[in-house]
Amino acid sequence: MRFLGYAIEKVDLKPPATMLSNECWTIDFQPFGTTKRFADYDGVILFQGSFEEFVYHEGAPYGLSDSYWTCKVNEDELHRRFRELGLLGESGGVACFLLTRPFHDRRGRRDFKDTDLAKLVLNASEVQRRDYASRSPSVTSTRDELRRFLSIFGAASSHFNAPGLHDYRAIARCGLDDVGFALGADLFFVPSLPPRSDSESLRDYFTILIEGLIATHIRLSQEAPPWVDEFELHGERALADERDELLQNIAEKEERLRELRRFKAVLGLDSDRLVEAAKGLIENGLGITVTQPEGFREDLQIIDQSGTPVVLLEIKGTKGGLKREAVNQADSHRERSGVAPDFPTVLVVNTLTGSTYTLQDKDQPLASENVAHARKNGVLVLRTLDLLRLLDLVRKGSLAPERVLEILRTQSGWLRVVGDSWSVEPGQSVSD
Repeated sequence: MRFLGYAIEKVDLKPPATMLSNECWTIDFQPFGTTKRFADYDGVILFQGSFEEFVYHEGAPYGLSDSYWTCKVNEDELHRRFRELGLLGESGGVACFLLTRPFHDRRGRRDFKDTDLAKLVLNASEVQRRDYASRSPSVTSTRDELRRFLSIFGAASSHFNAPGLHDYRAIARCGLDDVGFALGADLFFVPSLPPRSDSESLRDYFTILIEGLIATHIRLSQEAPPWVDEFELHGERALADERDELLQNIAEKEERLRELRRFKAVLGLDSDRLVEAAKGLIENGLGITVTQPEGFREDLQIIDQSGTPVVLLEIKGTKGGLKREAVNQADSHRERSGVAPDFPTVLVVNTLTGSTYTLQDKDQPLASENVAHARKNGVLVLRTLDLLRLLDLVRKGSLAPERVLEILRTQSGWLRVVGDSWSVEPGQSVSD
């Protein structure tokens, strides 16, 4: 089978210098606007978004204050290829759209539902689409033929639904969502990570893809059409319901695992990302309400049910250990917030960022003299490792969230958590 690899330079990939081929197939890579037609080949492979280029503008036109998006589209090429895709389908040719990003049907107040070939095909087929908030790598294959490709490269930015469409077959799922599908045996939408740009990685990517694609095309051509499932044998519905329940259970557990991994990210982050991760851990893990005053990147506040601040939080990342300056900045947080000089203040510090590669390396004690300085200034210090271990005590039921809040409000020094116990170390000054 002869395939056209169309316009991969549009997604920042450099086409191989020669065709990729073996005894069963070839892929001829041609640039956007090539005079070669889709129907000149047995199939075409192209990336979603090859026909559109989004541009972000600061400040809206006509004197409006909002920023806005525009989209550059070569409509002549887009409509020409849409017609050619129809001719390819009529001749029994195969088309594969690689889904490597969200569809972005709307950006701001603007509608972009017909700016790409993949969008036009979906619009015509009445397959409904919706973007995820973020890309999910938890993609599973429903087809043995594509299992290898999806196990290596599968990732989904969108999911689909096709109520009443008889030639629709799911080929990939994320939980209960369809994230990849085939229409008939010839038209494929495959969710994927973008391939790496070096020639060896491209060859590997397209070889695994096309072998799975051809095998799926042949198998689907031999299978009974989907509409035969309208006839249900005894017990079939119960099995399907049991399968859906298991898939839902798996999806829920995967989401819980993703949340726990997001909590653990505080060990490896810095700057704004560390602040967001620590805020999420304290709120969603410890169940303590946190707010972030506008204009202060590292300043957070724990608030009570009435919205009144009860603890000030300072979040810092450092390539070394606890610094005296970090304690001083946490102390000055009180002045910035306009509270009393002895107001409860907590410094969460991610130590040794970028210089540790094991948990053992990460677990280094804080400088005793700086701990003493924190205690003298009424600041409670936690390493992110101690914060995670504190969360673990709460999850085990060894420590109630109310007790955690009480500790944060009343203690100063270093809150150290080891195993199933915690202690507050006062440190020792140099003069001592």
